Amino acid sequence: MTSTTVRRILWLAYPFPAVAPSHLTFPRSEAQSSTSMSVNGSGFANYIELAAVLVPQSKSESKLKQKLRWGCSFVPIPFSLGSYLGSSGDNGSTETMDPGLLLTDIASGATRNVRVAWMNSLYDHMRSSRLGKDVRVSVLHLNEIGLWDDCGFGWPHIVLFNAFIIQVVLAVYALNYDHHARDGLLILAGLLVRVLQGVYDWYFPLSKPPRMLKKDDKSRYYALHTGMTTRYILVISHEPESPHSSRYHLEDAAYTVSNVSRRTGAGKFCGMVLQLSGWIQGAACIVTSSNGFVVSLVMLLGTAVIECLAAFSDTLPTFSELPVAPPQNRALGWITAACQMAGGVSCGFVESILPDPEGKHKNYEWILKAMKGDISELERPELDDPDAEKIMDYAVGFRRRATGQAVASNDA
Repeated sequence: MTSTTVRRILWLAYPFPAVAPSHLTFPRSEAQSSTSMSVNGSGFANYIELAAVLVPQSKSESKLKQKLRWGCSFVPIPFSLGSYLGSSGDNGSTETMDPGLLLTDIASGATRNVRVAWMNSLYDHMRSSRLGKDVRVSVLHLNEIGLWDDCGFGWPHIVLFNAFIIQVVLAVYALNYDHHARDGLLILAGLLVRVLQGVYDWYFPLSKPPRMLKKDDKSRYYALHTGMTTRYILVISHEPESPHSSRYHLEDAAYTVSNVSRRTGAGKFCGMVLQLSGWIQGAACIVTSSNGFVVSLVMLLGTAVIECLAAFSDTLPTFSELPVAPPQNRALGWITAACQMAGGVSCGFVESILPDPEGKHKNYEWILKAMKGDISELERPELDDPDAEKIMDYAVGFRRRATGQAVASNDA
């Protein structure tokens, strides 16, 4: 296949001003004086811009929205590559979600699937850092939950705003030149769509905020685990540093409820208009001729900022870790340690990890006795395992330490 044939195919597939006037654009009945054809600088700029608009949009943008828009719900995302795609303003991405991650209220046994990125990231971070040290149970007091009013305005928001302002300045600068007025208008149109996305996400949030605990209610302990495949249990509780800060139900934070107003009525209509505006802006980039690389470079700048922020700003909330004596490396030992640290136990939590096919609830009954029964009457768990004695010794030792601490505090 000759270069002439390739260029002819490109011209037929893309009959816009990207290809410079040449004998390819002449009527086919006319004789062609030469077979050497070239694409001028303007045509090359058009193809680069076409690629910048049609490149698949990175998932980093949706992740960044999920991280930052809880701290500032209207923060505009810079104009970036493929930005007209998916311009309805979705806040989140389930790309890195573990479908098997569960959150269980240890005291009641109520269990929900985890559908938020920050809780998945927290569990993955703790598991990867602790399993290397053969730690199977950790207890965290979360000072924030990465969402809503306890997540403030931070340096990533400042970086985004500065990148956005730089793109506005470049667009205004391009408007002052006749040859780049078209580029400046397209950039401003793309930035306007981004501003409207921020307003839309602020007025029609993607999900409802979780319920708040009353002032007199104690924070509950929850366990993050993967059911019967569990090799690590993360016990968490929401304990803000300030006593005046709001405390939330973590089960609501783990399984967010979609905002109905976003999917019906005015919310749905505004989302459709916003998406159509993004497509029109992208189509204008394609069908109009470019005189340079201004639009492509501005979009590349926005993508670079987004990718860097997504790489260097994680979704981990601030927390304080409580010391836990390492339990015996058996599932019953992990569950016993988690329940004793949380001060509660339920049949639902125990048997979500250690199922009881006989229906006698032996493991649950043994842990209940280890926590609330007479220590002297505690018997060895019914396990065909030499570590059963060590599991019992751990439970007894924890009860004695807890009782000693309670007596010491009463004496004080």
